[in-house]
Amino acid sequence: MARTTKEHTQEIGLSIALILSRYFLKTDHLHYGFWTEDLPVEPGHLHQAQEKYQEYLIAHLPADTQTILEVGCGTGTLAKKLVDRGYEVECVSPSALLTERARELLGAELPIYECKFEDLEVEKQYDTLIFSESFQYVKLEKLVPHTYRYLKEGGSLLIMDFFSLPEMGKSPMGGGHDFAKFQQMMVDQRFESVANIDITAETAPTLDLAEDLIHQVIIPLKTIASEHLRSRYSVLYRSLHWLFRKKIQKLNTKYFSGTRNADTFLRHKTYRLMIYEKSSAATTELSPTDLVAAEL
Repeated sequence: MARTTKEHTQEIGLSIALILSRYFLKTDHLHYGFWTEDLPVEPGHLHQAQEKYQEYLIAHLPADTQTILEVGCGTGTLAKKLVDRGYEVECVSPSALLTERARELLGAELPIYECKFEDLEVEKQYDTLIFSESFQYVKLEKLVPHTYRYLKEGGSLLIMDFFSLPEMGKSPMGGGHDFAKFQQMMVDQRFESVANIDITAETAPTLDLAEDLIHQVIIPLKTIASEHLRSRYSVLYRSLHWLFRKKIQKLNTKYFSGTRNADTFLRHKTYRLMIYEKSSAATTELSPTDLVAAEL
């Protein structure tokens, strides 16, 4: 199945994030940090905060978990920790670049299905499905039937990701499913909520580090490159600037306006660790009403 422009852009964004994280922040993690009071919010502590994030997730795995499917395994760092602790892990990874990095870390024997969760086709069921900052990329109308299909009876869906709060007004930051609609969908589909923990305050400081990187590194480089093109190739520069003016304005507003920070995140997003248990009463298909709500 051909990828959409949005999906291609997301993969490029993840690839750039990996490059920047490895070079500037010395980490292969691609998720938020979990910032406790004893950990100063500084670039040198990001890796430690991300380690705390993974330890927090692992600490909340259901006690009867043995087999795990991690959906969106990134560079494989969480899967590696789980394997080292005796869990049987398989992964889903739609990104070729991240899959390559994960295979280097996890070895060739651990199965990594290089596809979207919605396109997964395996004849297996697992004790727990994990979405660690990958849930926002899954189409909600595909979630319930696929989760039902790949979870054993009584198995658990563990989500650690952020959601949007449209009731707080238009956000300058994209991403995240509508939190209220998602919760209602899970109630309608009769999944039992086992845990719903708000960790927005512990994860939001990561945005301040990202904003600092943008202002200290990316904007100066962008300015230097722009001035070079303007002075050496003025006609080409003006032509490109005019042709892509709307796209440039959108990028400037999205990434360089100073609004992608912890305060904005705290107002417009909610970061949750949630666990849902599959029961025999859960349905396998969304109703037409649920489909409309999930697509909005």
